[in-house]
Amino acid sequence: MKKIRIFEAFSGIGAQNKSSKIVNLKNNDDRFEVVATCDWDVYATISYSFMHHNLTLNKAKKILNKFKLNNEEQINIFLSKYTLSTNSKYPILQIKRKSLNLKILLSASILISKNYCDIKKVDGQILDENKIDLLTYSFPCQGLSVANMGRDKGISAIDSSSHLVWEISRILKKTNNKPKYLLLENVKNLVNKYKLEYESW
Repeated sequence: MKKIRIFEAFSGIGAQNKSSKIVNLKNNDDRFEVVATCDWDVYATISYSFMHHNLTLNKAKKILNKFKLNNEEQINIFLSKYTLSTNSKYPILQIKRKSLNLKILLSASILISKNYCDIKKVDGQILDENKIDLLTYSFPCQGLSVANMGRDKGISAIDSSSHLVWEISRILKKTNNKPKYLLLENVKNLVNKYKLEYESW
């Protein structure tokens, strides 16, 4: 049976990964497989690997050894290639100042989850290279949610975190072999209050 290869964009702690595993379990097969992810949040990225790859500090050290990241300097160089955040709002300016254990776990998490980190740096070629069948994107809901008490701005406003959904459109336009399936998950305000913006997207 051919696997459905999933790219989990805005992966967070892996809700779509969990869902795919539940479907696999119900159908007694392993048809769905997350083969790559994208999320820049440091703590979500580490949590993802704890939850879906059973990552531990010892396992993380073995992974880094395999990739020849054997000391703090090499780890710092590796992490400097990625745009990462500790608050999901602004990028970290000095990742090297974080504790060594956190950097070990983060580096291993990026590698084991094949995390591309910054959605703005993902291009269509990445989807092509990973032979993606299903693209999931649970993009930030802060610009849509009623919980924002009137501060929601929709998906069209550039200063809205929910505007990041347009990155998916950009990626798809640059993909030679488009995914067979798209799965969008977000709050219902997207198709209520912001229905016209959604239809425009």
